[in-house]
Amino acid sequence: MSRATLHNEDEVRKKDVRVGDTVVIQRAGDVIPEVVRVIESRRTGVEKPFIMPDKCPICGSKVERPAGEAAHRCTNLACPAQIRETLTHFASKGAMNIEGLGYKFLEQMVDKNLIEDPADLYFLKKEDL
Repeated sequence: MSRATLHNEDEVRKKDVRVGDTVVIQRAGDVIPEVVRVIESRRTGVEKPFIMPDKCPICGSKVERPAGEAAHRCTNLACPAQIRETLTHFASKGAMNIEGLGYKFLEQMVDKNLIEDPADLYFLKKEDL
């Protein structure tokens, strides 16, 4: 394991993780890597506190953190990133289980404006692809 995400601002602050830090990670549960702690002795002084963006890096819309939740979310339902994630979930094994319809293929179809929501998948024609 060499990568882990920190999308929970409370955890970032609690563990005092800064941009540029070296951290210890371990497997948490089945697969998800977890940041256990910062190796403070490796700090050089150039590390900066992380500030959660207030604008979506994809569409520029406002980002909000709903009360009682850990995640920050883009407020634009038409954000290309949100559309891709919605479609990815829809096609996933835990939902419709559409074999062969992975993230990259969905990303291409969204980028070419072939689909905007799951219903659009049912109206695609062979020549569209």
